[in-house]
Amino acid sequence: MGVLMRKIVVFGAGNIGRSVVGQLFSRARYVVVFVDVVEDLVKALNRKRRYKIEVKDEVAETIWVENVRAVHAARTDDVTQEIATADIVATAVGVNNLPHIYGNLADGLARRLRVNRRPLNILICENVRNGSRLFREGLLS
Repeated sequence: MGVLMRKIVVFGAGNIGRSVVGQLFSRARYVVVFVDVVEDLVKALNRKRRYKIEVKDEVAETIWVENVRAVHAARTDDVTQEIATADIVATAVGVNNLPHIYGNLADGLARRLRVNRRPLNILICENVRNGSRLFREGLLS
């Protein structure tokens, strides 16, 4: 399969984070690092380093998503280090939970600026109009 060279940090290891974002980037040979608040989920992802998606369609399919790990959101130093060394960051926490991740993200961006100064794309995978404006305002507040 080749060497995994890139990393995405995904805030939110729920349905959208794991079944859409994690799966797509894992297939694109990224290491996927989830940031979540559910301790049991974080532990399971770190123990197994993969998870299963069951596709229920005319033809059922099982997809194994590999090369994953997780960090608990309360471990702020670990979260900021992951952001500082990421190639992409994504959010999949639900629009009402965005305010809870802005602090970690802002600290991670500041750490990134001190470490490598590379630009960082942030994918806002939330069901909201004008998400980029909302996100920018929240991050700057």
